Amino acid sequence: MDDSLIQEMPVKRKRKLPQEPDTTVLTRYFAIKKEFPPLHTGGKLCLSSDFKTAFALNECKVSIFDVESGNLVYTLFEENEEVLSFAVSPNDKYIATTNKTFMTRVYLLASLTSTKVNN
Repeated sequence: MDDSLIQEMPVKRKRKLPQEPDTTVLTRYFAIKKEFPPLHTGGKLCLSSDFKTAFALNECKVSIFDVESGNLVYTLFEENEEVLSFAVSPNDKYIATTNKTFMTRVYLLASLTSTKVNN
């Protein structure tokens, strides 16, 4: 018999269904240092390099929180514009925001006293 005439039949394999992640594993291996009430409504969240400040995109504004207390420190917003994204510089000196008109603004974090910042 000629081997070139033999065709392999496809083997049907059972598909593995994705499993839900086991969240208990995290609590088994990592101790919870501190829990906070909800700080933001979704979106980007980042921490400063010293882990003392948290930045969160919250309802088209950037909310800035003190990590130790969980208190809101500042709300950075742009008048008549929705903030879509933000980034904090690696040295924690600047925060850049961008909006729907593709305008990018860079703020000095130490000078959060401008009219665009609301305590």
